[in-house]
Amino acid sequence: MKQGIDSTAEGARTGSLVPAQREHESGTLLHIYQRHRTKFRSTQSRQVPIGERRKPDPKGKPGYLRVDTVYQGNKDGKAGLYHITAVDTVTQWQVIGCVETISERHLLPVLRQRFGVRQLSGG
Repeated sequence: MKQGIDSTAEGARTGSLVPAQREHESGTLLHIYQRHRTKFRSTQSRQVPIGERRKPDPKGKPGYLRVDTVYQGNKDGKAGLYHITAVDTVTQWQVIGCVETISERHLLPVLRQRFGVRQLSGG
């Protein structure tokens, strides 16, 4: 008896494969089909620069800020502060503040107080 050939009378007449070999062939066919029919594309790069560092071009209009942060560092196992400096690029008006973390929770109250506004618009 040859391995892979069904030795039953029905199998001998049809030349059918044993179930294990049928499974292997169908798996191979599926693999061949997927390899030839499935196309993969790489992720497209973004056309918008993210985190680009460049000098703003305010065209003489105030309101464009340069922001600088300096971390004070840890002392005796306690987290330090972040010193924030914001300078208007046209008027050179400067605002200074300190926050525990660089997050909306800590930054917004300081910026509201320093700029003297209730609501800061983002964007």
